[in-house]
Amino acid sequence: MFQTVTQFIPPKFPPLIIVPAILLDLLWAKIGERNKLLVSITSGPIFVLALVAVEWPFASFLMTKAAENRFFATGYHDYSIPSWSGEVSRHFVNPQHGFALWSGLGMASLYAAISVWLGLLLGDWMRKIQR
Repeated sequence: MFQTVTQFIPPKFPPLIIVPAILLDLLWAKIGERNKLLVSITSGPIFVLALVAVEWPFASFLMTKAAENRFFATGYHDYSIPSWSGEVSRHFVNPQHGFALWSGLGMASLYAAISVWLGLLLGDWMRKIQR
């Protein structure tokens, strides 16, 4: 059976991307826009590693009973979530470890670096647009 909903269900607490954003702002202030390839190669791993370093412990906290309050709102589940899901039962699904974990983080860093590079190129193109 799915969840019984008798009230407004607030959205889930957002990921803590503020910490990687601050780190990237500090990095970009130091490096500048001299070499877009260097900026993107360093920004990708910094973003992924900072997000994992901050979000992993925070996600562990969100799975505790202490997070079942109005601010974090982890005690509310919408109708579409089955009662046997890990979210409702607060069961942590262990991630892959070893080579699978590190290769996945490496791929995420690579994709993040490519995204930063494309974003910088798109930003340069948009600066040239005049109205």
